[in-house]
Amino acid sequence: GSTLRNSFTSSTNLGEDAEAEHFLGVDGATSLKAELVGRIPKIADASKFREARRLLLQLGGPLLLLEELTFAGFVDPNTDMLTVNERPFNVFAHIASGKLRQPALEAEQSALGAHSQKFMICANRPDNDLHWDSTDPKWIQKASMAKRHRFLTTRDLHWQWFNLLIVGMVPSNAGGVHVVQAIREVEEMKAAALH
Repeated sequence: GSTLRNSFTSSTNLGEDAEAEHFLGVDGATSLKAELVGRIPKIADASKFREARRLLLQLGGPLLLLEELTFAGFVDPNTDMLTVNERPFNVFAHIASGKLRQPALEAEQSALGAHSQKFMICANRPDNDLHWDSTDPKWIQKASMAKRHRFLTTRDLHWQWFNLLIVGMVPSNAGGVHVVQAIREVEEMKAAALH
């Protein structure tokens, strides 16, 4: 509730006193994503989440991110919906659209109850799950984070929902929802995850 609300609202109201950040090209970054990852390599708590949202706004905001995603082919410029093409391949968009099925997860999906109409349970590849605790350098970057690691994603393919960093930040004139609706959506995601 309140922590979530504070994370969303404090980072969307920068005000006129916010010091403008400049794209530094950290570690040779040539994209907004690479710059964010270069400056904040790990987001593991609310303070880093707020810092990342603040930095994103200072570097150009969600519409600059949309421009990058559209240029890279992840978002359709005519609909602002995630693409479900083979290149670039977004596994979560493919699963959410029904284009890629994960039959082994049907029981877990139905366990969401009424939430299953709006959200999807996703899993890594079986090999990634199998090597979840591997110390082999080959697996460290791609292995699952836990033995039965699962993801919850939305079935709504509008680009504003597929990265929590921007949820509630997309301007209404660009198809974004009001921050209050964004908070409700995230609270519903949490309820689905805990169902």
